[in-house]
Amino acid sequence: MLCSNCGKEVGESLTSCPQCGTQVGSSREKAKLIQAGIAKNGGNLWGYFVGTIKEFVSFVISGRARRAEYWGFYLFYTIIYGIIGVVETLLVVVMGGGRLGLTLMAGSLLAVPSYGLAIRRMHDVGKSAIYAFIPIYGFILACKDSEPGANKYGPNPKDC
Repeated sequence: MLCSNCGKEVGESLTSCPQCGTQVGSSREKAKLIQAGIAKNGGNLWGYFVGTIKEFVSFVISGRARRAEYWGFYLFYTIIYGIIGVVETLLVVVMGGGRLGLTLMAGSLLAVPSYGLAIRRMHDVGKSAIYAFIPIYGFILACKDSEPGANKYGPNPKDC
């Protein structure tokens, strides 16, 4: 198992990291390790999208998210949302009725995982979660490179 603080290998029988002394094995540490594994999920953009959805289902919002994970998720979020919008528009034209609410449902279902990912992205640059909700500054921070090494939110996902 990997230490969530320094990223060094820790034997299964140990309760703390021999390198930095961080306790391992607690539920919080396990959540960080799960997050680090999901961030590496597939190593491709679709893997990042699916990993973020899986992470939301397992309720892991602590930790850090790389730029590739963040922008990969939003790429597929936009594509899926656009396809649903086109399908809904075509159905409205064919059926001759009002909106069906498909885009609203899709946006609602993906809103919570996207906010969780935005919070983890802010953690990756060393900022608190509140910055994810400040429109322009949050976007600028999302474009920044990761804070090198471990910070108070966990190990750098690039090192995992």
